[in-house]
Amino acid sequence: MEGYLALYNERLRELYDFMIFLDIPIEESLKRRCKNIGYDDFKYNKLILKPMHKKYVEPTKKYADLVIDVVKNNKEEAMRIVENNLSILSV
Repeated sequence: MEGYLALYNERLRELYDFMIFLDIPIEESLKRRCKNIGYDDFKYNKLILKPMHKKYVEPTKKYADLVIDVVKNNKEEAMRIVENNLSILSV
């Protein structure tokens, strides 16, 4: 299961064997989002995305078994961390 609200619902969390939170500061996330969609809606980001991230997404980090800083770790490093942790679980 993946998604920015995957850890929000308690009933769903009970179904997961291992929870991973890919941690990224909201400013960096918005920068990447704007690059991907091709424009920056400052008002939408400020009034909707930032407050909702703070209220609904950021607090779910505490439920994760593993938190990966995706600013400090590139895609390959993050994948290696995930693979290492999953291989330990399967033993």
